[in-house]
Amino acid sequence: MSPIESAKCQLPTHLCFLLESLISFCRSSTQDHGLSGRTNSISFFQGVLDKLDSPIIKDSAPDWGIDADLEKLEESLLMIETLLMDAEQQRTKKEAVKKWLNELSDLAYDAEDTLAEFEIYVEQYQVRRSIPHELKDQINFEIKKINERLEKLKNRMIVLGLERIHVEGRMSDEITKRTPTTSILDESCFYGRETDKNNIIFKLLSWDGPSDERNYGVLPIVGMGGLGKTTLAQSVYHDDERVEKHFKLRAWVCVSEEIDNAKITKAIIESATMETCSLTSLEALQGKLKKMLSGEKFLIVLDDVWNEKLEDWEELQKPFQFGEKGSRVMVTTRTERVSLNKGTLPAYHLGGLEDKYCWSLLKQRAAVDDALSNANPNLEAIGRKIVERCKGVPLAVKTLGGLLRFKVEEKDWEYVLKSEMWELKNESEGIMPALRLSFQHLPAHLKRCFAYCSIFPKDYVFDKEQLVLYWMGEGFIVGSKGGTKQMEDIGSEYFDELCFRSFFQYSGNNKSFVMHDRIHDLAQSISKNICFRVDEDDKWLRNNRNINIPNKARHLSLFATKPIDDNALDHLVKNKCSSPRTSLLLGKAIITCQVAKLGNLYDTWRYLRVLSLLNVN
Repeated sequence: MSPIESAKCQLPTHLCFLLESLISFCRSSTQDHGLSGRTNSISFFQGVLDKLDSPIIKDSAPDWGIDADLEKLEESLLMIETLLMDAEQQRTKKEAVKKWLNELSDLAYDAEDTLAEFEIYVEQYQVRRSIPHELKDQINFEIKKINERLEKLKNRMIVLGLERIHVEGRMSDEITKRTPTTSILDESCFYGRETDKNNIIFKLLSWDGPSDERNYGVLPIVGMGGLGKTTLAQSVYHDDERVEKHFKLRAWVCVSEEIDNAKITKAIIESATMETCSLTSLEALQGKLKKMLSGEKFLIVLDDVWNEKLEDWEELQKPFQFGEKGSRVMVTTRTERVSLNKGTLPAYHLGGLEDKYCWSLLKQRAAVDDALSNANPNLEAIGRKIVERCKGVPLAVKTLGGLLRFKVEEKDWEYVLKSEMWELKNESEGIMPALRLSFQHLPAHLKRCFAYCSIFPKDYVFDKEQLVLYWMGEGFIVGSKGGTKQMEDIGSEYFDELCFRSFFQYSGNNKSFVMHDRIHDLAQSISKNICFRVDEDDKWLRNNRNINIPNKARHLSLFATKPIDDNALDHLVKNKCSSPRTSLLLGKAIITCQVAKLGNLYDTWRYLRVLSLLNVN
């Protein structure tokens, strides 16, 4: 049974009709939009610019006397959009920029809501051929108010010193701040990966025999950011008893966002020879690399690969075919698509580090020796709980260990234990910057879809079809040109892409999914002021008190496993949050509520797009 059918079985007849109407509206409102070319623009502008580009708004604006104001709005947004890359980079460094971005995001939501309301009015009055003056004045006033707010934000961005960052085909150097890797391994940070190391070395050294057409094999190592792919590859690369003796020529290149094959080829040559190469053209460089590899059994490590284009890879790998049989290329990547495009051997999917090794790593980073442990016996108990929260991600352990370095007070350790990862002051190369790099590489339409998922609690198991329906309701799915694809199919492609990029992972079977805790932290850090979640441990739910929801929140969810009465829903509706788009009732609790109460919800929340009533009795 599909999520829609399941919902309909549990709702009264008139609410079934409402559900079907909402789904129909979601499909029709997004079906004919063209694909946006703003592949790396900041996600919260996507909806406004798509609305401004819709035929119904463009054609009707002159009759309503708002065409000039809408043109001004679009021009301002497009101008600001060129500065958003720089602003996003400064968000974590400058509080003023962070505040500016939050206000800009709020304005974008208000503008999109106003334009959506305008679309509805247009459809209502198209038949009547007359538009009430008070309605015209209302829309005109709302658009002018948005332009006035936007003008103030434009003036402030000049004071903030934001600059345009041009992106052509890849993330620019200003955006990419990750320190390049080398093959040198810090042995003090290598814990608990011996089994993984041995498995990978076995794959590198084994060979299927002369029936294989290629002289070399490509082994991808795949996993989310922070799992230790690079550290593992460094340890394999420097295994002197097996790897160094087996491969006569070795090279290590940190590829990262680089897509210039000439630069990558040059880096391979320089790493293998340990000498500077003066050649610059791809033709000359590949000729030199071909001579170097001919008759040699080589191992080339391409670390942190992001480029998914198959044609770029096919060009880069041409000289590799001249090596001796049994040569290997090892690729570390966060994305499954890179693995599929480049791998000739089955990908090695790196899992989390066991807690006992994470504890050893935390002790090493926090400088906890036996003397300190004996003097403060509770530190180990707290530390092991901290490790459990890291869910096997070594970079998260190292980040928190760095925060606790030389701190011996229990209160400091308790603070780290009880704080959200994204609320802590991470070091410059900590887990959140590493994960934000993955987010930066997402197209704009996927950024919105991913950030929205912070509305779920941690460890919440969700259904693919249900989440796609939520995205449809929110208007996140960009329809294909001409409407040749169903919205559900496009949403399914969005979902699969996020799985490929390690944002979602299977939860025990092939039908349900979950986000890793650190990925959930990333989603929360991105949508902190937009998504608001109420868990059953909150005082409001336990004591039936008024709830303080941020008035700028747009997506609300309530997760509970115990019965809740309708007074709790009254408190939820009467809070300061005036324009949420989402209200999800999650968990297995039964919420007793009179149907009349729902009318209050509709009257109060005018811009509601997604309402889950699956557990309402």
